[in-house]
Amino acid sequence: TTNAFTDYAIKFMQDQKDDKPFFLYLAYNAAHTPLLAKEEDKAKVKGLYDKGWDVVRNNRFEKVKQLGLVPKDLKLSAEAMKPWAELPKDKQKEEIRQMTTYAAMISNMDKNIGRVTEYLKASGKLDNTLIIYLSDNGATFHTDYWNMCNAPFTGHKRDTYEGGIAAHCIISWPKVITGQQGKITQSPADIIDIMPTFLQVSGAAYPTVFNKHKIQPLEGHSLVPIFSAGTREEPEWFFWEHDENYAVKNLDWKAVKPNDGKNWELYNIKNDRGETKDLAAANPAQLTKLTTQWQKWADTHHVFPKGTASSDSTDF
Repeated sequence: TTNAFTDYAIKFMQDQKDDKPFFLYLAYNAAHTPLLAKEEDKAKVKGLYDKGWDVVRNNRFEKVKQLGLVPKDLKLSAEAMKPWAELPKDKQKEEIRQMTTYAAMISNMDKNIGRVTEYLKASGKLDNTLIIYLSDNGATFHTDYWNMCNAPFTGHKRDTYEGGIAAHCIISWPKVITGQQGKITQSPADIIDIMPTFLQVSGAAYPTVFNKHKIQPLEGHSLVPIFSAGTREEPEWFFWEHDENYAVKNLDWKAVKPNDGKNWELYNIKNDRGETKDLAAANPAQLTKLTTQWQKWADTHHVFPKGTASSDSTDF
């Protein structure tokens, strides 16, 4: 499907007969279950995982620190996996197979994104095309090695810990993004910032009504200031809910409530991005501030099924 989706994406661009701006949403299935990859792609990453997930996890942690993606003094979250040496040999073999296949899928996806950019380059459109590449969540919980994939963060897909919601975002627009090329920004952003960004760069207006139905008001903040300055004024609040996993962020503070019945937890993610130290008991007023705002957001943003009460409103 990765190859097929790319074929169609390129055909879509080739079919354009005018010079008007185009919008292409290219959503690959990879990397995702089922884990399937070509042998030629597997060969590229063969041996990378033979030492086991303990070694790979620590190496990745050191790599992201060297790249400047996380602070050098960041603490690594607690492991949720068995030590590699304790796994039976057949289990180790199976895990190596899965990790290798997953990496091969990503390698193929990278190659196909290259096909898209090469077409844009050949057609003279690359420099004036805004490309936003991102993932929708952290690594899956279906595999035993997810904590390695999400290092140094806590949690995984479906969680609202950083391991579930923190994802990469790479933006390219050579004609506009000049002074910031190749640089890393730590400005927090959310998927809801994509729409305001597109509206600003295209000059389009966001509608308020469609087919006589009132549309949810636009939220989020444009990423355009980051294109020139490398940063922007940080939005004061971020909110999340997925599968009854809750979270709210207010500047340096973040509250998290997992769906396992536990209480709200509180973290200072400026000092502890790995969410290793729960500060809820020591900062009850700060926790209440965040959870109160989360509840207001949930009640006004259709978080709860229609006709039901805010089931957790008394759990704070």
